[in-house]
Amino acid sequence: MLQKQVECGHYEFLSYITPERWSSLYWQIKLTLDEKPRRILEIGGGAGIFKHMCELQGIEVITVDIDESLSPDYLGDVRELGLSENDFDIVCAFQVLEHLPFEDFDSMIKRMARLTKSKVILSLPDVEPLVNYQFYLPKLGQLEYQVKWPFKRPERHIFDGQHYWE
Repeated sequence: MLQKQVECGHYEFLSYITPERWSSLYWQIKLTLDEKPRRILEIGGGAGIFKHMCELQGIEVITVDIDESLSPDYLGDVRELGLSENDFDIVCAFQVLEHLPFEDFDSMIKRMARLTKSKVILSLPDVEPLVNYQFYLPKLGQLEYQVKWPFKRPERHIFDGQHYWE
């Protein structure tokens, strides 16, 4: 059983929701809504923004978390809960799986696949340095792309009390 890794103040809006995190949340919500689900299992509800936005669209979102202060629908380690197979249209875990030992990754993906009728949507941290480019061209519109920064390689990750791996 995992132990709580962050204090309740971790998800305070002004310190947690950065412009980069807003962008990530946007894509998590958009990719999920594009699938037109009716029932979602969200593993690790965090600040609750994903659930709130999906519920505004009439989607039922069930959350699982080990942190009671986040008021999840199911309290506990998702690896140990007796959730029904094929019970959700989508199972998602956004910035969560790195909080589990890497040895559990394969079994966690298989578990998530068993819980969904359709899709698993994941978001994982990537420490690879990137350069973002955005520009507008008439008739083509807004163009965006990323290029790996060639001058700095990521350092080997050491468990920091939260992320087992990145």
